[in-house]
Amino acid sequence: MAEYKSPEKWTGAEIDTQSDIYSLGVVIYEMLTGSVPFPISDYKDNIKMLELGEKHKKATIPDIDIRRYETIEKINLLIVPGHEIPNWLNKLVLKCLQKKPMDRFLTGRELSDFFFDGLQGKIDEDAEAAIIDIHPIEDNEKEERRGLK
Repeated sequence: MAEYKSPEKWTGAEIDTQSDIYSLGVVIYEMLTGSVPFPISDYKDNIKMLELGEKHKKATIPDIDIRRYETIEKINLLIVPGHEIPNWLNKLVLKCLQKKPMDRFLTGRELSDFFFDGLQGKIDEDAEAAIIDIHPIEDNEKEERRGLK
């Protein structure tokens, strides 16, 4: 389904693990909010499909908490205090949904480690999502892992 396609799939670029991680991020986002980040109403409408592709490539991901509360209000559910989305889970989703593949988790293992660290309370709640580094390695090694060297 088009709502789950990574930005690189929309451009026809070569896809790899990071593309699957993006798609998983869309699934998790949907589980948390009741909606995909960029919904589409008509798959047969070429204009809407092009707009959807552009959103996946360029648009900011809608705030998870706001989208969640909109969905809860829309279907008239009760908001239970103390059951907010943990900050570490929000960070995980946003890292999965980065536009550039190299800004996402590099492997499923890295994503899994982050998830379980979050469950165990090992993720710094105040750290910026953009600087998450699960297993710090030298820049040279990162470039080699990404095939840049």
